[in-house]
Amino acid sequence: MDQGINFPQYETLEIWKENIRPNVKLDCDIIIAHSLGCHFTLFNWENVKDKKIVFVNPLVSNRNVFSWFWQWVKFRMGERQSVERRYIKNPAKVARGIFYYFKFLMPDVFSRLDNTSSQNIVVIRGKNDIYFCDEDSCQVLREKNISIIELDEVGHLWNSKIDEEIRRIVGE
Repeated sequence: MDQGINFPQYETLEIWKENIRPNVKLDCDIIIAHSLGCHFTLFNWENVKDKKIVFVNPLVSNRNVFSWFWQWVKFRMGERQSVERRYIKNPAKVARGIFYYFKFLMPDVFSRLDNTSSQNIVVIRGKNDIYFCDEDSCQVLREKNISIIELDEVGHLWNSKIDEEIRRIVGE
C-alpha cells in the first residue's frame, strides 16, 4: 500500500494510511485514482460523477478475492518495486487496508458506470500491467465506452510517464 507522500506533486487523500471512510465527500475538480483507489472513487460515485476522473491502472475484472490475491503475489514478485518508495508498515493500518481491500473488491463498482456518460472518465493503462489492469480489464472498460490511453514501457506501478500523461490530460 503506497503512501501519498510518494506523490508530492499531487494533493493526496491517504485512504490506506488514515481512517477515511469510503463515502467521504471529495471536494475537488479533478480526481486521479490509482489501482484500488479507483474503487474508492467509485464508492463515491454520486459525489464524483460530474467531475473529471483519471483512473490509472484500475482493478476492473470480476475476479474472486483469491484470484486477486494471486495476482498481487505475482505482481510483488514480478514488477520491480522502488526502494525509495514509502509503504505502510504499521500492522493496524495494514489490517484496515486489507479490510478495505476486501470491501472494495466485493461489489462490481464498475457497474456504476453503466448507463452513464463516460465522457469525463479517462483510464491510463501501462501496457506492461499484466497483473491488474490487463487486456480483459480493458475490454470491460471499452464496453462501457471509456477512453483508454495505453503507455508503452509502463507496468502497474506509478512512474514519470504516467505523470506526463496526466499533465497532458489536465492541461498543465
